[in-house]
Amino acid sequence: MKKLFLYVFLVLGLLYCNIGFTSNETTVLEDKDPNNELFRPTVNEIKSFLEKKEELWYGVYLSDVKIGWFQFKTGVYPSSKSKNNSVYEIMQNYNLTMTVEGNNETQYTSRSTIEMKHIFETTQPFNLLQYEEKTLDENKIFTKLGEKKEKNFEVTYNNNGIITKKILNNLSESLYDHFSLDAWILKKERTKEENFKFKEFDFEILDYLTLNVKIKDIVNTKVNGIDYSYYKINMDQIGSNIEFMKFSAEYLIDKKGNYLNFYLNDVFEFRLESEENAKNLDESFGVFVETGIDISSPLPDEIFSKEIQTITYEVIGDAKSIYEGESQKLEKLSNGNMLLIVGYNQKGNLIRQLKKVTQKQVEFYMRDTPQYPHTSTIISELLKKAIKNEKDDIEKIIKLTNFVSEYVEDDYESNSISVFDVIETKKGDCTEHAQFFTVLARAAGFPTREVGGWAYDGKNRFIPHAWTEVAIKLDDDYYWVPADPTWDMIIPVVHIKSNAESVLGKFSLILKEVNFANGEKIQY
Repeated sequence: MKKLFLYVFLVLGLLYCNIGFTSNETTVLEDKDPNNELFRPTVNEIKSFLEKKEELWYGVYLSDVKIGWFQFKTGVYPSSKSKNNSVYEIMQNYNLTMTVEGNNETQYTSRSTIEMKHIFETTQPFNLLQYEEKTLDENKIFTKLGEKKEKNFEVTYNNNGIITKKILNNLSESLYDHFSLDAWILKKERTKEENFKFKEFDFEILDYLTLNVKIKDIVNTKVNGIDYSYYKINMDQIGSNIEFMKFSAEYLIDKKGNYLNFYLNDVFEFRLESEENAKNLDESFGVFVETGIDISSPLPDEIFSKEIQTITYEVIGDAKSIYEGESQKLEKLSNGNMLLIVGYNQKGNLIRQLKKVTQKQVEFYMRDTPQYPHTSTIISELLKKAIKNEKDDIEKIIKLTNFVSEYVEDDYESNSISVFDVIETKKGDCTEHAQFFTVLARAAGFPTREVGGWAYDGKNRFIPHAWTEVAIKLDDDYYWVPADPTWDMIIPVVHIKSNAESVLGKFSLILKEVNFANGEKIQY
């Protein structure tokens, strides 16, 4: 069941945007468990799970308002394509309706559906045989069809008739992965703080996700006079190579292995319901996603005409979603609040204030993936137009930032399924800008990743925003340099970067001080 939850997160946390395509090439996957550290169910445990058919329905809620539903169905079925007599199928259907901010301060309703299916062998080694995924977003359709062929796993992508393929060599995905949490829960009585790790393959980033499972608490209660016990379980993505946001969830699972309510990134709640109740959604109402951050007073107009050194805020509320490091410092105040200082020390060495990039990150963020198809001929042609004959790395980034900012028209109601949609429509919000820039920058030889947080809207509010970080080689080492292709900014100081866990800020800001590079200071 956990695979459903992983993909739900990718959909909801990122609004399931921006899937792209690659050329027909082979990706050789590394051993996902070289040190034998991952939990692995026994053969008998897997066989016992295969005997159970299951169909569950969940209502999806945001701030106690239902915004959609999920169906989860498993069981052994006759094989239609496999040589095996039977296969184990995991079927997942998703439906989400949300009202979000559109153009000119209006609102519009976004509707998305996803249908997924994983098909496994019912005999050892219980390998993944087929993978199917269909995404419907407004009038756009995107499908992934994967099939095991000897040692390779071939995935065909179809974006409104545009067909490309990706060949995965040595893909290790099986029921040993799918049933790891279920088997671990049922193996014995668990105690608080117990934990284990497992991995799942992600067909979007073409890599394994490493997740840590930990017993947060054990709850004993009575329901209708009957003793009842369940685990509160935290599941968190670990590792340094995290695209934009990382998976974090809390599950309520009883000691019989039944999944009850669960929560994703402290934002979305999933409630176990009947099919009728789960589908009971008043789409005429929907829910407006309000994720901005209030500030006590507007930033001075001078921020748009003068170079800023630092901006200081007092954080009112929970500051745990704010990233700490490099250009963002958090200090605890005597009143219990946090002081947030954003910016760089102009008198110090700027390079030393940037975050160094590891060699593993350099390799990871240069990969050609379905989301970032930077080896495409179309991308190569656009890259030539963007940077022309420029040789200097910093100037290349400046030109790329300016090119994407001018190429993509700001349109909050545009929801592209792929980077090629962005290229064709020339419209999008910050996510489209960031993805397009990431693809171009990787094509130019720069390891690049998307990041998120909040950006000052020019009035009195910080709004959710996505931008990028580019790895540039300085003094023989790579460093992350922030670049915002939506607003055509390099190293923006009017942005607040969030942790990878969340883009929803449960805090407000009091503006305290603005320091300019020329020595001027404004205090509040």
